[in-house]
Amino acid sequence: MCRRFRLETHLANADWQAYRNALNAGKSPLEAAHAAGGRFAAVNQRISELTPQLDRVLSTSQAQIPVADAIDKPLNSAALDIIANPAMTDMEKDAALTQLGGLQKAVKQGLGPMATPSQRPRQPGAC
Repeated sequence: MCRRFRLETHLANADWQAYRNALNAGKSPLEAAHAAGGRFAAVNQRISELTPQLDRVLSTSQAQIPVADAIDKPLNSAALDIIANPAMTDMEKDAALTQLGGLQKAVKQGLGPMATPSQRPRQPGAC
């Protein structure tokens, strides 16, 4: 989620719109990135190249990560931002907070108070 929003702020609007249009047309995220072209495709290609290297390093790491710090704190901060957002209606806030709670539950599934990088959540098809 974060990666997508960071990319969105740095990419040309046309690239981002082409990506969204391709996804809406049923293309996979990889196909949509190629359809967007330009910097979007270049960034996506670089992420695809580095992901296997990062996976290898993380799979051997025994670092212990506090789940409260890595998952709960950022999501709680996002919830506070939603609650304080004057541009959102109460109904929009409720919907956003419900989705955020669902995300938190899904990401923490199977984790205890501490986690290793190899336990990180993975999304099939994610870049």
